[in-house]
Amino acid sequence: MSPIPHEPQPFDEILERFIDGTLAGDELASFERRLENEPELRAQLELQSRIDESLRRMCSIEPIPMPIITPADLVQPLDEDGLAEPNNPSPAPIPFPLSAMQDAGDQHQTRQPAPWRRWGILAAAAALLLTFAGLYRGYWDARVPDFRLMEPVAMYDRLVRTGWVPAVVCRTEPEFAALVKEKLGTALVATATPGIEVLGWGYQDDYDGSPISPGTMMLLTRVEGVDVLVLMDKTSRDRRLKPPTGSSLKIFRREIGPLVTYEVTPLDQPKVLPTLRQPE
Repeated sequence: MSPIPHEPQPFDEILERFIDGTLAGDELASFERRLENEPELRAQLELQSRIDESLRRMCSIEPIPMPIITPADLVQPLDEDGLAEPNNPSPAPIPFPLSAMQDAGDQHQTRQPAPWRRWGILAAAAALLLTFAGLYRGYWDARVPDFRLMEPVAMYDRLVRTGWVPAVVCRTEPEFAALVKEKLGTALVATATPGIEVLGWGYQDDYDGSPISPGTMMLLTRVEGVDVLVLMDKTSRDRRLKPPTGSSLKIFRREIGPLVTYEVTPLDQPKVLPTLRQPE
């Protein structure tokens, strides 16, 4: 019966073993020949070595000092009569057969990834997650070179000065839902509520900027005669808006599916946000 062939090891594992110094024999010779003939492989090896060195520095662990044990420490102290002192027992060494040590050395040892590499990868992933939100918001700022941020309170004041006049008016609920879906990818509607008048939409193109992103929608409403501004955008572009210190305006926030909504109002409670919903 012919012997069962061994499965070839993945290339990434061979590369790691070469870097760790555990590659030997025919595998080592074959890999070194490839390094001589393949510039791309040499470049990959250099890159992986740099990454490993960086991770090693990030995750280095200070060695724990171990006490030095001498033969005298293993001898049980005796009292004046030559008997072992009961208050200072010394543990007897645990015997370990030499044959067991030889068997362990002969057995194939499954290689485990270096601990510093595993922890280093986790640390790098955590760092990427922590900076992702800021990078994503920066993407929107760079996407539209002329885009400028405008604080929500400044936007509210600007709309008041221009007469609180919308640029676009939706006459029906389906028109309202279709417009929001076209701009933000998810439909929203405002439930008709006594005392709340939905006037229409304003767009940041008509002003000096926008509170969240170039795609922010601005809904102009009036609650019992009071001007109330509602901002809508994708949650992924959220900037966690807050009013400046000392402002008389309040800002309330609500997430609806993948969208985030804000209500900028002089009132003490949000009135428009509770009426917004996804159509059935």
